[in-house]
Order: sequence, then structure tokens, then C-alpha cells
Amino acid sequence: MKKLWILILGISLIAGGCTAKTRNPSHEADINNETNQEVKEPSQNEEKGPKEDEERIMVQYNDLITEGKPYEIITFIDKKIAIVSEENGDKMLQGLEKVQKRYQNEYTDSLIEDDLVRQNQLHKIFGYKFDQRKVENIGDEDLKALVVEILKGGYQFITLEGSFYPIIDYGVLRKYTPYVSDEMRAYIKVVSKESDHLTWNGARMNISWNELGNRALEAERYLRKYPEGMMKNEIANLYMMYMDSFMNGSENMPLLDPDTNQLNDKILNSYKDLIANNEGSITAEVIHEYLAVIEKNNFKIDETIMELSNNMHQKIIQKLNLGNGSTDYHAQ
Repeated sequence: MKKLWILILGISLIAGGCTAKTRNPSHEADINNETNQEVKEPSQNEEKGPKEDEERIMVQYNDLITEGKPYEIITFIDKKIAIVSEENGDKMLQGLEKVQKRYQNEYTDSLIEDDLVRQNQLHKIFGYKFDQRKVENIGDEDLKALVVEILKGGYQFITLEGSFYPIIDYGVLRKYTPYVSDEMRAYIKVVSKESDHLTWNGARMNISWNELGNRALEAERYLRKYPEGMMKNEIANLYMMYMDSFMNGSENMPLLDPDTNQLNDKILNSYKDLIANNEGSITAEVIHEYLAVIEKNNFKIDETIMELSNNMHQKIIQKLNLGNGSTDYHAQ
């Protein structure tokens, strides 16, 4: 199963085979004393001032996102976001994400070039789990500089099929929440939760069934509160992944109980709890309809049920009015 979290995290060239990553305490450690700079609070002379001053800042910012690297943009945002409007703060983070996605492919290519020589060096240091505390142990200075640049640019490392890849670390954006709009704060809350603890570990689910339902509900709340939201497509794709997972199960939590050849009791109870506790939500409405069909099928999970789950995303698109977006929302 191709995981749609790949879309929201920007791993455009890989599907499946992911070794799950949880937030490592060492993630907060400094890299060359620069990786996790705090937002620079304005002095008295830097308080949000004349419009022309803010316009000048945004001109500088727009020039930077055209030619700058992610870590340079983050450094700029750290210094300036506290003295611009929330609207411009939102624009700064949107621009940063676009540049991060663009550079992600470049960084990935740099890490897998030379017949995986660099990957082999990384494995010698980290094994199969990246630990930021060990970055200084990288002997190849060029490789070390690349890894530091990637981390400073707001990425984290995961392993996919035995190799290290950078993905955007949305948890880095939390430090900017006091300076952006409610909508951007809601977006950061949803995506950083996924970034901190990925839903999927290859074909295995890496979070609890209840947590999966809660993430779907939180994504739905964003989509309903901000139907024309600036990050609508990103959250819609993430929501569709959660719902697809919730209706199809995983290797370690299959819908079918092998002993009874019926719906897994844990999943059945989770469905019932979500329906009972979230009346009025589209998530509960869809799961209620899905469960009703399963009940009519005597709780058997067969091709009819699997086909239904794969087609329910069209109903979700209609209910959340997602059909006018520029992105096709697919449950895969």
C-alpha cells in the first residue's frame, strides 16, 4: 500500500519500506550551535513598525527564497518573523516549505550518489537509526557539512529500505506559532504531530488505532474550519491517508481476525467509540456508514468490503467539498 503521508512529507520518489521515526531527545541538541536557533524577539527599536519597513523585509525575503537554501531562510525567519504581521509570517512559512520541498530532492541525490558511498559511511556511524549526537563522528568533512546543512534546513532523517533520507521536520515550525495566524497554527499542529511520530512503519502501523482516529478528526477540523485554507491540499491528502488506513487496517492490525474470519474486535470497538464520541463529524458519519455495511455482511471482511473502503474516499471528497482543489485526493 502506498502511503499518502509520503505526499505531505514530500517523499515524492519512494513508497513504503519506511523505518518509523519517533522524536529523539537528541533532536534538540545544537549542530554547530546553529541548528535550533530560537526566534529573535524584537528590541524596542524593532517593534512592528512602518509599513515600508515590513515591505522591505518581505522584498528581502522574496529574494532569499528565490536563491537561498533552507537553512538560510530559517535563519532569516528567526530574525524577522517577530516583527512582521501574521499574514507575512504565514507567507514566510509557506515559502520556506516550498524551498524545503525543492531542495529535498537535491539533498536526497547528494546522499545516494557515488554508488551509495555516502550511505555506507552513514551506516558506519548510525547503523539504521539516525542519532544527531553522533554527527560529529562523521569522518568525511564534506558529508558532515552536508548533514549539518540538512539539519539546519529544518529536516530530519529516516531510513527507507536501508538508506537514509531527509524529510521535512514540521516540528521545527512550532517555535513560530506565536507569530502566525490561527490557520497556520492549526496546520502546524496537524503536520508536526505526523512528523514527530510517523503513522506508518513500512506496512505496519506505527501508532495506536485510537490515535489514528484522533489524527483523522483533527485533520477534518482544519478542513471544516478553513474550507478555502491556504494549506487545504496538504491537510486533505493527510486526512485521506488517515481514513484509508482506518478503513483498511495494516499488517500489524488487520481488519480480518484470523480466528473468527470477521472484523477484528479491537477495530470494531474503535469504530464504535469514534462514532459515539464524535457525533456530527464527517469522520464519524463515514465510519458509521462503513460499519453498517460490514454489519449487513455479518461482520465478514471480503472483497465487497475492501472494494467499499477503497471507494469511500469519493464520498469523503464530496462531504468535505474537496472537489474544487488543485490536487487529486486519492486513497491508495
